[in-house]
Amino acid sequence: MFRLEKVFQNDDKFFIFNSNILKTFSIYIFIYLFSILENNSIHEILNYKIYKDSNFLLFSFSTPIIYYFLTSILFKSHKNFYYYNNNILKKDFGCLALSLLFSILIIKFYSNKTINSNFILLSLFLFLNLYFFENVINKLYSLLVKKNIIQKNILLIGNYESLIKILNEKKNDIYVYKCCMIIDKSISEIKKIRSEIRIPIFNIDEDVRSLLEYHSLGQIWILNDDMINLDKTLKIILKYSVDIIILYLSKEENNKNFINSKYNFKTMKYQDFMGQNFFTN
Repeated sequence: MFRLEKVFQNDDKFFIFNSNILKTFSIYIFIYLFSILENNSIHEILNYKIYKDSNFLLFSFSTPIIYYFLTSILFKSHKNFYYYNNNILKKDFGCLALSLLFSILIIKFYSNKTINSNFILLSLFLFLNLYFFENVINKLYSLLVKKNIIQKNILLIGNYESLIKILNEKKNDIYVYKCCMIIDKSISEIKKIRSEIRIPIFNIDEDVRSLLEYHSLGQIWILNDDMINLDKTLKIILKYSVDIIILYLSKEENNKNFINSKYNFKTMKYQDFMGQNFFTN
């Protein structure tokens, strides 16, 4: 059965890609509407001949195409929506401004169409249009998070102190800590501390495959506090089809691209049939 959660499990690249497509398409549609309504009523909205004969035909193709390629190049490495969305209006406005400039130059040198004051008015409306869609995309992302469609179901693996540290800290809403494995405690000790931790606790000898299936886990975080035996832990879990991420807890930094905006990380493995690969594999 198709599960939309699988598309967003690895990272936010699929959402970011589609948000750029939406904004690009909105630019084209807005220019098309402006070309019709510039001198005509709304009843002519489907009159393609007016659009074709207007001054904005070339402009309507060049602007969104340039905008799409600029955003694709500049935001290609962004996988985290929170980081991507940091000052996104400035970045998007910059891309749109460059797109408008290049489009006007193309029209000036390669077309006999007149550049009049309406191009300035249209440009202002395009910035308002982009601002509107930025807000729509933000609200949509927040809605998908609340509906648990954009979420990362996570198994935490680490020493007791590191697990307590992570569980008690503020986290991004997309992260759901489903269960944890404590490495430096015996089974009898784990039974005693179960009342302290609000999620199911297991030891490193548990059947990892059963945990992945039962809790619908998509990611395993190894909490590297410089005291964990990283090679031994990886040997246990690398064989499973799940995202494996190592968090470096020893040095905290303020960075929007880090997990919870403070922990640097390294991705050891990505699932083959999650995220954008869900459609291509």
